[in-house]
Amino acid sequence: MKKRIICIAVVLVVCAAFFWLAWPRIYLKIARPDVLCDMGAEALDEGRAEDAISSYQAAIQHAQANPIRADENFIQTCYVRIASLYAAMGQLEQGQAVLDQGYAATGDPDLQDDTLFENRLILNGACLTDLSPLASGDWDHLESLFISYGYNISDYSPITALPNLEELRLADCGLTDLSFLEGSDGFYRMVFVGNDITDLTALRSADNLRELHLGYNLNLKSLDGLETLSGLERLYIGYTSVTDLEPLRGCRNLRRLELTYLDIDDYSPIQDCPIEMLDVHRIPQEDVELLREMFPDAIIYAST
Repeated sequence: MKKRIICIAVVLVVCAAFFWLAWPRIYLKIARPDVLCDMGAEALDEGRAEDAISSYQAAIQHAQANPIRADENFIQTCYVRIASLYAAMGQLEQGQAVLDQGYAATGDPDLQDDTLFENRLILNGACLTDLSPLASGDWDHLESLFISYGYNISDYSPITALPNLEELRLADCGLTDLSFLEGSDGFYRMVFVGNDITDLTALRSADNLRELHLGYNLNLKSLDGLETLSGLERLYIGYTSVTDLEPLRGCRNLRRLELTYLDIDDYSPIQDCPIEMLDVHRIPQEDVELLREMFPDAIIYAST
């Protein structure tokens, strides 16, 4: 009986040792690169950048070991994501080195031409729910933050904890409320396209704002809140329900304005603005002619 137990124990030890040594190869055979890639995206959504990089690296390793299960475009995408993450973490040189590594591995010239943006973080996906990791201090270096399809985010206030943030893009997020930006004055560029924003008064303190995109907020009717933004230079409000431009009378530096598909009652509030370019597609022809007279030196893009 004792010998039998010893034999069984020896067999178990040998099997354990075999699986310990063989596991990396077994893992690469059973793991799916797309699953590993999703794990990377999930880690990034939770603010775990290093874990995200590890998952993308594992996805590349698996895809290279099993080319039938992943095409070359997938591998290139993973290299770009890793490189972009390093750049977002403030390690631009490391990010560029990853692109060079990707080019050496795939021969794709696009990896040589890719432009990395230092301190810019891009988050995508409906799985994103919690932005609190942004307030941990690990991302204080960020200057740009892009979030798309964040329909399940309920609290955007951690964004305001980022001390160096100058550019904010929240696109197609189902965003209805900008109150989390109340008192914020450090932003240079804001993009809120494809949301359901109806109130802009939280932007009254955005003294440094130079560019604002509000297109496709279909229920936005009032520009109240922009009257104090004297430094605003570019404004995009096409495909909204805005009819009154009166709040823009105080935007004395407005140079580019987009009014696509709007029915404006009175253009006089912008007559003293130094307009250089107008996008006025799908507005009445008589309005186009009026704007040509008001701004004879401006470039006007119009179609009916």
